[in-house]
Amino acid sequence: MVTRRSKKFFLSNSADASLMMLQAVVNTFGNGSVNSTTSQAVRAEFAAAQRRTVNSQVVTANGDSINSIYHIGNIPSDAMIDPDAKVVAGVNGGLTSVSVGISGSGGQAVAAGVANCLVNAQNWSAGGTFSLTGNISVANQQQRAWQFAGLASDPGGLLEVYATLNAASTAAINLNFFLHWLKA
Repeated sequence: MVTRRSKKFFLSNSADASLMMLQAVVNTFGNGSVNSTTSQAVRAEFAAAQRRTVNSQVVTANGDSINSIYHIGNIPSDAMIDPDAKVVAGVNGGLTSVSVGISGSGGQAVAAGVANCLVNAQNWSAGGTFSLTGNISVANQQQRAWQFAGLASDPGGLLEVYATLNAASTAAINLNFFLHWLKA
């Protein structure tokens, strides 16, 4: 959330002296800064958030079929997923399409489309390090887990993060998940 902006204008000379532009100088406050104009307090999740991590290793097997689910771990419904969340995958030629999503308790989907709300059909077959936030736009990076799960309001409690195979696995391989999230 961006608060009140004040503007000042000045003229800027370009390389061509005949062109003059009117440019605005802004003074704006991000949600992690105290707004000196309104004395609006900073909410803890923006100024004193703690980074927490679910470290989870799952192993694929040769023959794990399409729609196989790997349960990664649980995070609070009001957690903000850190853009640095990642998976480190070994080489597995069959992991050509993996999605990562969020569900409610017991692995039940909480809304349509949540199976790929974090990662949609990403190719991990060559191995390496991959982002777990591939579907999160810059504008949505401060949304909560419950919002990515497609819920209308925060249900409280924990939500489960899981990966789904969209193509069968052709080898046994380790997937090391480092699911970083922020909470006040």
